[in-house]
Amino acid sequence: ADNRAKRQETERFKRFPVQDLLKRDKLNLDIFWLKDESLDDVDSLPAPDVIAAEIVENLQAALEAFQAVAEELATVAPPLKTPPSHPHPSPPSPTSPAPSE
Repeated sequence: ADNRAKRQETERFKRFPVQDLLKRDKLNLDIFWLKDESLDDVDSLPAPDVIAAEIVENLQAALEAFQAVAEELATVAPPLKTPPSHPHPSPPSPTSPAPSE
């Protein structure tokens, strides 16, 4: 979503012209509620290596959970049959003669 102008409206995302927003009663675009108050005191944050270890632990737990789901699906669901691969003809090389009509 680097370019907001290219975003497409969805059920969860809708564009509102600024003029429409300004007409609303109690307009407030302050997003103070997004602030994580636990980050106010930088001195109370864990050391970077502790944060990194927690991230690794969380990712490993998530991977184990996904592996368990994959194993369960493998025992319950029949394997999907992959369609046979069809070789695609390669395009003519620039030096090959053009096909005659």
